[in-house]
Amino acid sequence: MTSTASPMLKAIAAHPRANDLARFTRDCLLDSAPNLPDAPTVLERAAARGLSPDDAVVESTRVTDALVAPSRVEDSILLGTLLAYGLALDAVDTATQTQTRKLVQLATHAGIDAWSSLDATMGEAAVSYWSALAALLQDHGEGKGTMSRAEAIVAASAIMISDNPTAQNLRKNLASLRQIPLFERLLATTPTNTDAALSGELAPVPRGPVATFFLGMIGWLLISHVVRLIGRFALQLRRPAELTITTTGIHVRSTTQLLGKVLRESETRIPWEGLVRATREVRYPRLGTYAGLTALALGSYIGVGWFIDGIRAQSLSLATMGLLVVVLGVALDFVLVSLLPGRKGKCRLVLVPRKGAATCVGWVDATKADALLRQLDRGQP
Repeated sequence: MTSTASPMLKAIAAHPRANDLARFTRDCLLDSAPNLPDAPTVLERAAARGLSPDDAVVESTRVTDALVAPSRVEDSILLGTLLAYGLALDAVDTATQTQTRKLVQLATHAGIDAWSSLDATMGEAAVSYWSALAALLQDHGEGKGTMSRAEAIVAASAIMISDNPTAQNLRKNLASLRQIPLFERLLATTPTNTDAALSGELAPVPRGPVATFFLGMIGWLLISHVVRLIGRFALQLRRPAELTITTTGIHVRSTTQLLGKVLRESETRIPWEGLVRATREVRYPRLGTYAGLTALALGSYIGVGWFIDGIRAQSLSLATMGLLVVVLGVALDFVLVSLLPGRKGKCRLVLVPRKGAATCVGWVDATKADALLRQLDRGQP
């Protein structure tokens, strides 16, 4: 089994009963495909393997509950990774078309995608599954077999994103099937893992002009940016992130690094049906807002200064110093968030899910961000 940077796969591998849990999940899902297993079957199989409820917990998810009704995206991801892990434990030289078809059905109808983790868990042993999948696609393109159009599109997307050299060669051969135009375009597309991957850093979600105004007035803009600068240059705080498009949706993998050491790894996956909006900022975003705030602060500073000088003829008041803080905060916010990235052709990409908080990846190449957004406009892979 090959190593992988996937946090979910690492969590499974670290589980004390990883092998039993993976085989249990695999058997439950394959026997119930294309549907999810029912509760009595799951409990019976768990008891047969000696798995208690506490034994079936991975990353705060109870696998026995998720098998019956996955309530979160993370549950489906965990089940798909466990399924691939279970297949890797008892890898076969030649995968049957029946088993391969079940994997496609689970990905299409139940949202349990083992294909995304197949190469990471099985390595070269995954070749037999890619070959069997290519045979199913070949039959479908020739009007044979019973695979539905939706299943064929999911299967084509799965083979499209694989880094396995055999899968890439099979994809090139299958791209010649011209009976189904959409099918042909999917297979002829360069794999998403290489071209549609974006690198950047996790960043705060862009604020609106009202929030920027009030945060500037209370001095939070200045304080927060000074703290970030200290963290970045004194403590080498970094939050690199990579965004990719897969058959299940958009994946954002990130790490938090301090003094060169990784403190935390995280992974956010937004399914296609859960993505509400994906946008990127234009060059020098909210330039008018920053100019207006700066003009307001400078005008207030000068006006208050003159008023106080005229009335009391003494030193600057706390009010004018506060307004100076506003000017510095707005200036820092503009330089660090808008000016520097814009001058280097970078931007912020914002993903808004139907549920949960928005995700923002900063310092992304603007040209690649536009290409990714065009791909999203054309529809999921």
